[in-house]
Amino acid sequence: MRRVIIPVLFVAVAFVQTAPLGLHLTTHVPFGNYPTATTVRWEMWTLWWNSERLTHGYLDYWNAPIFHPGPAAFAYSEPQWLTGLAFGIVLLIADSPPLAYNAILLAILALNGWSGFFLLRQLRFPLGTALAGGVLVEMLPLAADQLGVVQTVVLFPCLMALACTVQFRRDGGFGPLLRCGVWMAVCFHTASHTALLFGPVAVAGYLVLCWPPRRLFAPIAALGLCGALVAPIAVGQLGVLGELAMERYRSEETIRRTSARVDDYAKMPATNWLRQRPPDWRGHALGFGVAVWPLALAGIWFGLTNRCYRRWALFCLGAALGCVLLSFGPRLDAPGNAPYELLRTCYVGFEYARNLWRFAGLAQLFVALLAVLGLVWLGRHRWAQCLVVLLVAGDWLSAPVPLLKWEVPTQEWVQWLREAPPDTRIVHVPMVASGRADRFDQTTYWMNCQMYHRRPMANGFASFVPQHVHALAHIMEGFPSASSISALRRLQLSHVLVESDWFAERAAQFEVWDEHLALEKVTAGVRIYRVVSSGDAKDAFAD
Repeated sequence: MRRVIIPVLFVAVAFVQTAPLGLHLTTHVPFGNYPTATTVRWEMWTLWWNSERLTHGYLDYWNAPIFHPGPAAFAYSEPQWLTGLAFGIVLLIADSPPLAYNAILLAILALNGWSGFFLLRQLRFPLGTALAGGVLVEMLPLAADQLGVVQTVVLFPCLMALACTVQFRRDGGFGPLLRCGVWMAVCFHTASHTALLFGPVAVAGYLVLCWPPRRLFAPIAALGLCGALVAPIAVGQLGVLGELAMERYRSEETIRRTSARVDDYAKMPATNWLRQRPPDWRGHALGFGVAVWPLALAGIWFGLTNRCYRRWALFCLGAALGCVLLSFGPRLDAPGNAPYELLRTCYVGFEYARNLWRFAGLAQLFVALLAVLGLVWLGRHRWAQCLVVLLVAGDWLSAPVPLLKWEVPTQEWVQWLREAPPDTRIVHVPMVASGRADRFDQTTYWMNCQMYHRRPMANGFASFVPQHVHALAHIMEGFPSASSISALRRLQLSHVLVESDWFAERAAQFEVWDEHLALEKVTAGVRIYRVVSSGDAKDAFAD
């Protein structure tokens, strides 16, 4: 009965946390607490490309059909290979992108809760306390805030890696640490950025929980196994980025902009039912709420004064404080930014780190685990435990969540592209290559349309945007013009899809260049022009 009821409990919590999504599983997807649906559309496209390559044996995995004609466009973002594999399997069965996406999201949330429960049982916490702790782990505020960014929600591999470390401390042997290496690889293949941020925390957990070290070959074997499982994606992606001569280091100003600010920790998700507010792009909602703190402080006191839980309490306390410090990145003055500078100097891969505010999600996780120690302190007072858990869960509940209606693109221009020759290569105008994520809302919509017409395009959205796309976007601001048409020919882009509003402002300009742009299709919202090759039209300008 426990094996049935406990997973059902965490699935039920996932439905409550994402309400009213359960009523719209086949027609809508949630996009969290952002003003626009840019991120969820991007996530849908990422998982679709993984499923598309699955059906082709992962041939040309890195050569995604965006940022044409640049190679290896998929290497500019987190691949999420394992999440994409699960999405692809569900999609093959259900043939419904929103249902596949929602099933994966709900499964991740439920796995977060169940893994928290499993970790707490490995620590010998009572069954009821472990169940309550799993619920709190599943309902973390940052998970609710980031429903539109699947990889940010993934925490269960981190919890399972910690559970394996606890098993190693108690039982010894190679098995638990080898499984820890497997779970770290799972973390990388579902959320590579989370794996990058969690890596130092996992090492600290091993040192604190298993000191003095024993069987030194076991952690070395675990690292080797993890590396072997990660290598097919990590080495391939790094190799591709190296060939593109992409700058590895982000500027300090870029990292500063994507790091946490002090006032971010005062904000809860926009959909928090006790603190409803309009969503915005100003900072991040990293708040812990109010109700959890008395319980967490009681857990710290109880853990530090109880010999059985002292190491665990020290680790959770240190991890929470360290993650909060690291979330500020270079915003802190020395010596407060020393942990960040140390990782940037010594931690291989940390030069690719971005959005350091995501450390706050790990900090919330460890505060929740400290709160569970507070539940243990309450002991046999079941009524008090239930009341406190309900208070914290009520404080953290974020519902209803905003939903995006998913519609199969049926516009004439999408159908036209579906029937166009396979070598058709397009660019949408107006073109965006930089700025805040909300500027890419239309771009990611075009990417979702690409899931149906499958024609390569120069537009795109990713963690990095290649330089030739920045250059083309700048040139296309004056389209149609001599420089823009020359650039289209050089990049071998055969068609331009012009938004009707853009055309209305430049109708006379299009007449001037009609010798170089052949109108092939006019629809309600888009006009499709074919770029006439320089050999078929009088080239009135030099490249």
